[in-house]
Amino acid sequence: MEIGPAGDMYIKAIECAMNQAGENGDNLIQQTVLIRVSKQVLVGNSIAFKESLESNDNSHQNTLEIRHIRFKSLGIWLHIFHHGDLPNEQWLHLQMDDIVDIVKLGIEYKFKLSRFNAWFTFWLGCQDLHNAIPPTLQKLGELCETFQHRFGGECIAKLIDSSTNHQLPQAFTLYPPVPEMSLLQSTFQIQLFGVVSPEDYATWGFSPQFQSLYGSPTSAYSDFYRLVTTTFNPEILPNYKAFDTLWMYQSTFIAFCKTVDNIVAIRDLEPVSRRAMEAAWAYIALELYENSPSPNHSILRKRFQPRQKVEEYWADERIEFGWSAREIECLDDNCEEPDHEVAQPDEDEEMEELVEVPRQVETELDVALDDLEIEDADEKYEGLSSRDLLAMFQKSMDSA
Repeated sequence: MEIGPAGDMYIKAIECAMNQAGENGDNLIQQTVLIRVSKQVLVGNSIAFKESLESNDNSHQNTLEIRHIRFKSLGIWLHIFHHGDLPNEQWLHLQMDDIVDIVKLGIEYKFKLSRFNAWFTFWLGCQDLHNAIPPTLQKLGELCETFQHRFGGECIAKLIDSSTNHQLPQAFTLYPPVPEMSLLQSTFQIQLFGVVSPEDYATWGFSPQFQSLYGSPTSAYSDFYRLVTTTFNPEILPNYKAFDTLWMYQSTFIAFCKTVDNIVAIRDLEPVSRRAMEAAWAYIALELYENSPSPNHSILRKRFQPRQKVEEYWADERIEFGWSAREIECLDDNCEEPDHEVAQPDEDEEMEELVEVPRQVETELDVALDDLEIEDADEKYEGLSSRDLLAMFQKSMDSA
């Protein structure tokens, strides 16, 4: 540590060429860099700096040796500590070895590793995990644990254990989610503070890499997560051939449900709950989309359309199978997100009570389409295999 003429504090960083010794056997110095820092910031984020800078032993007060690290790792930590942010160009091009160095430096000098959590999730969300080899996945899983990235760790665990991955679409595993501002933060807090640090983001969202391939299947990541991780019996899946089948009719979800009901009856399977039915719809939609991408990214929302008929269907299912109201309750988009509230100004007070903002604002077109119902004579047979159709025909003949 060095103190400048104006009283500013600097870290004097000396870069040496490894394995290139001078005449006296020491490593050759390539460059010396002075990095301006804040004592208060360093003490607040590093126990090692705190012990060194606040020591009563004057011989150690301004000395803290940091050996065998890269300027890149040190620069990243110092930038986060002092600015509470990290430019895209600094984290976007990091390699896994860089992340490992960042962890090593953080552990050795007792930094608050959680300060890097958000940028690790951004970085992981940009990595294509499709062709990652098991040792790499294993290391990434360890890094997820270090940086408390539960969603990332879960995605990687599914990739490692292919036996548990058979019912999860690639959309779930390949690009883990990234932190995102809630609506509350993007209105109320921005009005107050001007900016919200990624470290303080309150919810999760789809990474840019995910969106470039799949768009935004749901308005909130929590809805997507619930849909793709809810288990169901894969035997109930209809044999649809193309993604277009799922959206060419406005009442397609109802047709899907009835097709599944036919399969359940034919194969003598357990009745399918609303959560499992919606999960099966999401699975088959994402699987077909991966095989034949289409610009229609709102397909998962069609599990609500047409709303009245969908709710009538589940009400009938509840009566038939004795389910509780909670079991057939409609879980709307954003239902698991933080409450979306903003503060409204008042003449007599700086802020009045928080006013709730609707979770989902639909366009007039969306609402109009919800009320449309276009039936097709062949729609109820979509997705049935020839074996199921034959069994269905035989049953109808037996009951005649």
